[in-house]
Amino acid sequence: MPRQFVFTPQLSTTHQLLRVVEHINGGKNSNLVTAAIFLDTAKAFDKVWIEGLIHKLIAYKFPQYIIEIIQSYLKNRLLTVLVKNSDSTPRKLHAGLP
Repeated sequence: MPRQFVFTPQLSTTHQLLRVVEHINGGKNSNLVTAAIFLDTAKAFDKVWIEGLIHKLIAYKFPQYIIEIIQSYLKNRLLTVLVKNSDSTPRKLHAGLP
């Protein structure tokens, strides 16, 4: 079953939402516990203070493995700009999402 619904012919985010609801209902009908994490990426390219975000996750007692996954995505990222055939020197990102 495909996991990407956006930019896929005949599929949309509405289809993805219906899939999630079906999954939750299936778990409920089978007496299973269902948990989910939803990330709002509508402003994904706004500035995000990475260290502050990690601090908040720790303060809110997120499980360590979740914090490590998010850290692996956000930390030690480099940005390079390519214009025609020339690229810039890589620079480390200190804020914002990759």
